[in-house]
Amino acid sequence: MRQFERASGRSLAMQLGLGVLAILASSASLAESASEAYRMMVISNKALGDVLLAGDYDKTIQKLGGTHRLTFRFSLSNNLCVAYVNAKKPDEAKPACDRAVRRSRTMTRHDQAIALSNRGVVRALIGDIDGARRDFRSAIRLEKELDAPSENLAKLQIKLGEAVSSS
Repeated sequence: MRQFERASGRSLAMQLGLGVLAILASSASLAESASEAYRMMVISNKALGDVLLAGDYDKTIQKLGGTHRLTFRFSLSNNLCVAYVNAKKPDEAKPACDRAVRRSRTMTRHDQAIALSNRGVVRALIGDIDGARRDFRSAIRLEKELDAPSENLAKLQIKLGEAVSSS
C-alpha cells in the first residue's frame, strides 16, 4: 500500500519529480496500517526513483547500494535511503540518509527538507526519537510547503502520546 503523489515547485527535486511513499513501518512494528505510516519522499525521475516507486526495493538497493558509490549524489543517497526503509532495513538506511543530508546542503532548502524528513523517519524507526523530532522540525522550518515533515512529526507525537502541535 504505497502512496505516490507528484507536487509542483521550484527546487531541483520538484523539477525532477517528487514521489511520496507511505512507509509501512514504525519503531514498534514494521507492519502497520497505511494510516499510521510515516511518509518518505523519492526523487522519481532520477536514481531509479520510478523503480523504487513501483515497489522494487531490492533492485533499487542492488543497483544503488554498491560500495563503489562512495560519492553519491543527493538523489542516489535519498532514494537508497527510502529503498532500505521499504525493504525493512532501517539500520542500513541510516548511512544513506546521512549522506543525503550532507549532499543536500549544497542544494535548495526544499531538497534539504526532503533529506531531513527522510532521515527523521529512519531515526524514528531505529528509536532515536530526539533525533527524529529534530530532523522533522528542521525540515518544517526549511520548507513549510512540504506536507510529509509535518505529518511525520504529528505521527511521531501521537505514537509517543504527546499533544500534537503545529511546530
